Amino acid sequence: MKKLSLTIAAFLIALSITACQSPALQEAPEMEIVEAVSVEITAPADEPEEIPDTGPDLTGLSMNPLTGHYIDEELAVRRPIAIVINNIGQALPQSGIAEADIIYEVLAEGGITRLVAIYKELSSEKIGPVRSMRHYFLDFAFNHDAIFVHHGGSPQGYAAINSLRVNNLDGMHIARAFFRDPERAAIPRMIEHSSYARASGLFEEIELRGLRTELQEDFTLPFLFFDDDDVIEGNEYHEVIVNFAPGSQVGLFEYVPDARIYLRSQNGNPQIDEYTGQQLVVENVIIQYVSMRVIDGEGRRDVNLVGEGRGTLHTRGVAIPIRWSKASHEAPTIWTFENGEPMRISRGKTWICIIAE
Repeated sequence: MKKLSLTIAAFLIALSITACQSPALQEAPEMEIVEAVSVEITAPADEPEEIPDTGPDLTGLSMNPLTGHYIDEELAVRRPIAIVINNIGQALPQSGIAEADIIYEVLAEGGITRLVAIYKELSSEKIGPVRSMRHYFLDFAFNHDAIFVHHGGSPQGYAAINSLRVNNLDGMHIARAFFRDPERAAIPRMIEHSSYARASGLFEEIELRGLRTELQEDFTLPFLFFDDDDVIEGNEYHEVIVNFAPGSQVGLFEYVPDARIYLRSQNGNPQIDEYTGQQLVVENVIIQYVSMRVIDGEGRRDVNLVGEGRGTLHTRGVAIPIRWSKASHEAPTIWTFENGEPMRISRGKTWICIIAE
């Protein structure tokens, strides 16, 4: 506060009275001299400063590079976990799959697809059913510097694990991280669809084996993200139908405009997570076109994910042409729009379908 001081003094003034004045005025009474006094005047208080709205408090948070949402900063720099999920009809419903940030879907043998689910945050204690891997599944893990989890694998798959020195957890050899669902295991010919992983066991095994748990410092983010109020231009598509091969499983993604999400169905039925009881939901669907061929008498394939090619991004009800490139198995896939700008997607979960050219 500022104070202003005002001094007031009263003085006695002697007057000379002329002879013609009234006698009553000639003898003026003595007047007391008033001492100076200080009077404090308080200035008006300053107006309070307006505090600008800086948005939500992000202290201790960092962006999840897989979804664009903010999570605990320690989780944001942690390596994801990539888990091979069985996707044949007999294996449904799957469990723990709704927690995945990104899901890759690709043909294995015949017309059956298999999933590789990428998790940044993982807490489910029943994830699966976990299934055997193929060598090209490793490219999906390398895209995100992820630890690879599977139950068994093809000869080509094990050869690739050894040659590429992949950090992997195999249900064939690790009891603490995997278990059999007793109800499924008791049904004839269901034993191969009964293996599940538990999050706590996976993290325990990772610690015991001393695997690297943080992302590489020079790791490249897979893609960028649109702002919520961005206007996205593209051809309108509210149903994305995915045929992986003639006579194969058919995936369907139905767009819900009010929620800006796609509901996932397979072979005409909603695809449900047993753990949550809810239909699977994603914000983005990516179609990646690649070359592939059958390489042995068992119908196993080679899927060429190294090189470059075209694709389509479906987000917010529109379809946008995109391009992809991958320099090596260990390098991440780089996504761009056709003009060469880095691809952006909506914040949220993403499903990537690998389709033969």
